[in-house]
Amino acid sequence: MRRVNVKAVAKGIACGLAVLLAGYSILLLWVLYGAREVYYLTFYIKLLFFTALAVAGLVGGMTAGWQGWRHGGWIGMTVSLATVFFWGLLIPEQVYSLTSVIGKLAYGAFLGGAAAVCGVNLAFVQRRRRFNKRIKKNSIY
Repeated sequence: MRRVNVKAVAKGIACGLAVLLAGYSILLLWVLYGAREVYYLTFYIKLLFFTALAVAGLVGGMTAGWQGWRHGGWIGMTVSLATVFFWGLLIPEQVYSLTSVIGKLAYGAFLGGAAAVCGVNLAFVQRRRRFNKRIKKNSIY
């Protein structure tokens, strides 16, 4: 059994957290400079979370090149745990139950794993295209 590629996991986590940070910054600017009095941002926050998990898993899978489900699972759980800690620090009165944290970790692992499998396949397709292009270039026909 091969080990988990720590570099791929770290790169995926970094990309996921960067997407979250950029998205939260855009939402913050929207609230600060928007003209409305009340904002319902739960849909956008969930969409941003899912997008960050998908990007993180995709990047991690492309970097790993094998067993994307395992790398994506670790990436998804870590990004999910980071968001739970972030929201816990931001809103200390909000109490997370153990089942909600486990649920967030589970769908983070699932979505990260699925995206990482797609990333592994995307990396394989890119390598194959480069190889076919090189073969075509060197062929006599």
